[in-house]
Amino acid sequence: MNHEQIKEKIFSLYDGEAPAEDREALEAHLQGCSDCRAELARWGQIRSGILLPLKVEYSEAFVHQVMRKVRSYESIRWPQMVRWLVPALALSVSGFAGVMVYNLQPSLSTESLLMSGPEQTLSHEWLNNLPDNDQLMNAMVNK
Repeated sequence: MNHEQIKEKIFSLYDGEAPAEDREALEAHLQGCSDCRAELARWGQIRSGILLPLKVEYSEAFVHQVMRKVRSYESIRWPQMVRWLVPALALSVSGFAGVMVYNLQPSLSTESLLMSGPEQTLSHEWLNNLPDNDQLMNAMVNK
């Protein structure tokens, strides 16, 4: 391996991903090359500064305040459940009522109208009580 190939594989050595045969060649090169050792050390500093999680210490007051908020939200849980439960129940009841009203209406199909006799058809008595054209003409002329 030449120097450029080794520079490309240094990071895999640091991350522990280099194959065994490459690892030996990389370690041998690092013993004799100060530039590659410096590059590997820089990578270690960058990784420890950026990639590792930060240690944060919280004060007791902060923890107490957060826990108080959590407990206050736990006490609100029942009203929040009621907030969605009431509309859900109202929607269920209205849907059930709609289905019941739909099922209570008599079904009237074209087939039942065609197959029924004159006594079973819908009556339109008001049509029989309308005056005919002659009666309308006479009423207009006599005015």
